[in-house]
Amino acid sequence: MSGSIPFYQKHHRHYDRGYRSTEAESKMRHYQSSSRYSAGTSLSATSRGLKVSSHSGLEENRLNPLPKRSKPSYLAVDKENQIIGYVVPIFRGSQEFATGLSDTEEARVRDTAAYMARRDLFTSGLEMERSEVTSRKEAMRESAERISLNKTIHEHEEHFKRMNEDSLMHAPEFVIKPRSHTVWEKQCVRLHCTVSGWPDPRVIWYKNNVAIDPLANPGKFKLESRYNVHSLEINKCDFDDTAQYRVSAMNSQGEQSAFASVVVKLGPVSEYGITFQIHIVETFGVSFGREGETMSLGCTVIIYPALHRYQPEIQWYRDDVLLPPSKWTHMHWSGDRATLTLTHLNKEDEGLYTLRVATKSGYETYSAYVFVRDADAEVEGAPGAPLDVRCLDANKDYIIVTWKQPAVEGGNSILGYFVDRCEVGTTHWVQCNDAPVKFARFPVTGLVEGRSYIFRVRAVNKSGISRPSRVSEPVAAMDPADRARMRGTSAPWTGQIIVTEEEPAEGIVPGKPCELQVTEATKNYVVLSWKPPGEKGLEGVMYYVEKCVSGTDNWQRVNTEIPVKSPRFALFDLAEGKSYLFRVRCCNSAGVGEPSEPTETITVGDKLDIPSAPGKVVPTRNTDTSVVVSWEASKDVKDLVGYYIEGSIVGSDVWEPCNNKPVKGTRFICHGLITGEQYVFRVRAVNAAGLSQFSPISEPVEIFICTPTLSLYGSHSVTPIFCSTPPCSAASTLQTPPFLLCLKQGQGQDLYASSILDQFDPIQRLIQTGSMWYIIHYIPASPPSHVLGRGCVGLPTWC
Repeated sequence: MSGSIPFYQKHHRHYDRGYRSTEAESKMRHYQSSSRYSAGTSLSATSRGLKVSSHSGLEENRLNPLPKRSKPSYLAVDKENQIIGYVVPIFRGSQEFATGLSDTEEARVRDTAAYMARRDLFTSGLEMERSEVTSRKEAMRESAERISLNKTIHEHEEHFKRMNEDSLMHAPEFVIKPRSHTVWEKQCVRLHCTVSGWPDPRVIWYKNNVAIDPLANPGKFKLESRYNVHSLEINKCDFDDTAQYRVSAMNSQGEQSAFASVVVKLGPVSEYGITFQIHIVETFGVSFGREGETMSLGCTVIIYPALHRYQPEIQWYRDDVLLPPSKWTHMHWSGDRATLTLTHLNKEDEGLYTLRVATKSGYETYSAYVFVRDADAEVEGAPGAPLDVRCLDANKDYIIVTWKQPAVEGGNSILGYFVDRCEVGTTHWVQCNDAPVKFARFPVTGLVEGRSYIFRVRAVNKSGISRPSRVSEPVAAMDPADRARMRGTSAPWTGQIIVTEEEPAEGIVPGKPCELQVTEATKNYVVLSWKPPGEKGLEGVMYYVEKCVSGTDNWQRVNTEIPVKSPRFALFDLAEGKSYLFRVRCCNSAGVGEPSEPTETITVGDKLDIPSAPGKVVPTRNTDTSVVVSWEASKDVKDLVGYYIEGSIVGSDVWEPCNNKPVKGTRFICHGLITGEQYVFRVRAVNAAGLSQFSPISEPVEIFICTPTLSLYGSHSVTPIFCSTPPCSAASTLQTPPFLLCLKQGQGQDLYASSILDQFDPIQRLIQTGSMWYIIHYIPASPPSHVLGRGCVGLPTWC
């Protein structure tokens, strides 16, 4: 039996404590059996050269953490370290061992027991705390898993709703109903409503239960539908417009109707106790200009009675859109003349210009068309400049630039367009695309966040590059929310409620983006948009975009260097004709989140088709220098921008554009024609994808002067009322029997027929003979004798 425990057993952590206790008990029994030895024996043992080894009880030394004390017992070992007995020190008597343990050993045992109790108490408290921590972690984990499960269930429900259209379908419902209006004669009124429903309801407006057709009364009614907001605009209300109007919304699930009344009051309103009369004279006619020139349009306005320093409300419109003062348009009122100056003509300035002079007693308008031709090309055969450059969807990462194709392609068809940008405050233009883009939309990237830019577009064909377009309005490269904050907030005392975002939570990885979709897809680029994850208050969320070729599972990160900050992204360098899937991941300082659900398979190519060619073109003679051209609209066209009309003298085979700005209607008056020539016309449609094929060429129409012969009821000579060109909408079909009343006679004596006209409540119409215009009033079929005697003439007989 070994007298000492090997080193590797003493210090090994897997040493069996039970084994050591057994050995200690064995040695204790051996000690008690050897207690009969006397001190002399121990002395004699010592004199025989035995070594004394100080080995105390093993278990006590192992368990007691207190410092080692003097050992109460000794083991006698020989030279080979074999235990041969137990030696009692000389200074101790054997009587102590008769009772088993000494007082010192009992104290040590008590201390050991107290220590063990304290250790057990400490260990139990620590274990309890650890158990509580573990329980809390498990509870938090279970709560997080429960929230994640609920979110997954909600997402599955939403996905099921999107996939199951039947659960989404519901009958139309009016969120906002139209209001009734009471207006004065010649004022405009707009009825509007908001309708919800799925499928999207079809909205029809009725007047006294008769469906309203805007084409039946051009310029009278205007219908619009945008983002489920539907409106009916009634222009220049008269007494006949007093009616009950009904709007009906219908889909496969049902029909709903809403009603509103319009009351038109007759008679002017007095201002300062005075009823003003407005007359617009010395007007401007149909005007022609060229890009880069300056043009002024002016009319003399007579207001009776004339008050010193009285200024009416003067407004200028282009194509029914109010013109604000800008660097391109300057307005001036001199007291009796209203002037509009176009400082630098561009094709965007082409259109129908209307002067509106208003007082509280009423208003008068005058309109005429302005045509703007292309400037001479810098390179022979180069196309005309694009027009109407605008910026859409501006955010931190890109800005979508749109424009309209020019009417003049030059000697060859247009190959594409170059987009240039310039930072506001500088004159350095940078080309944004290396290769021409065919589509009339382009997302410009590589912008510096927070800076403002202007853009221009140039067209290119085989002959060369066109002149640049007019620059766009400045736009800042920042998110709309940041742009709103840049405008400033209201003062705190205004009572406006300002909603601010909560403090971002740090250390939380954002979740999945949602509602990922492809908003635009062409052969040059694809635009993605999505919504941020549902969690609020996340720190600095940015996005990584990934793409995958359809049929594979190899996802590649597109923006590997810098994550995008906006929930929109434009992808370039995609192979035309290939199909792709896209997904988005959120990221912040805490890490990269899970990917969103992938999009549907998208094939790279132009999703917007070029419109089909318009139908039959019918020209109708209008004046000695103009023709009314009508045509059949293109079929199944998406996002129509408008139509371009071209005319050609018969036999010349040279086509000239009649308009340089697309028109959306199917009727247009072509001015500036040569009297005595025969013309043919053709039309083509345009959208963002390009220009359609030309329509069939129309039948020829001859431009000539038509002179009426007048049969007089009286003996006085007849003089026209005025010779200036009237508004295009003034001419209308005559009814029988009208009578032509003149305000002047040949001898220069004025004939005031206003009282007579008022007496018979006439309706004015205009008719032209050559370059002269006459006013026609409807009066009874048998004119009174006092009317016949004052210069009445009959209906003109056309030659």
